[in-house]
Amino acid sequence: MTNINGGQIREIVKNGYNLGKYAKYFGKNNQLNPFEKLYFDNLIENISNSSNILDLGCGTGLPYDHYLSTKGHKITGIDIAENHILIAQNNVKTGTFITGDYTKYKFNNNSFDAVVSLYSLFHIPREEHEEVIVMIYGYLRANGLLLITTGVEDTDGTEIDDDFCGNVKMAWSSYGADRYRDLLKSSGFQIIKSDNEADFGGGDEQLWILARKI
Repeated sequence: MTNINGGQIREIVKNGYNLGKYAKYFGKNNQLNPFEKLYFDNLIENISNSSNILDLGCGTGLPYDHYLSTKGHKITGIDIAENHILIAQNNVKTGTFITGDYTKYKFNNNSFDAVVSLYSLFHIPREEHEEVIVMIYGYLRANGLLLITTGVEDTDGTEIDDDFCGNVKMAWSSYGADRYRDLLKSSGFQIIKSDNEADFGGGDEQLWILARKI
């Protein structure tokens, strides 16, 4: 583990996704796997038609934003990597996509029916994760839903991989699964469902959480 500051982590993440072969390794297939589909369908069943959905760390828009858009929902996505946004605009033509650091870019409070943040929170220094969760709570309308993935193991600082997607450096920072459940509850969320993706026959060791603003 490596102790580096938040600016260094963000620079590693931004450069890694801009320079890396992300589309080759992830996001080429428009289809959700059965585990992902279960969570997304649970989300969709609990929001109104044509809901406003914010995707924090939207990547290339595949497969998640594409799936939500085909169900008639209005997507706003933000990602730190410029290349991701260019690809997302082509993949989800009805969406609105913004290049930026979602921890610093401010959306209006009470303006989204749901927030999705998949495989992105762990690219932010873990000391900021509670602040991010509180920020998301503010963005959601009453009874709005959050679908988020987190790490499942506590890291001592920041983990660096020098060969992410075959050719770039990448950084992660995470608490354990129980800490995230506690942070969500203390921030005003009711957890509807949570599972470790790896327990369902595939995927990474990632905690998926569907929660409601209360």
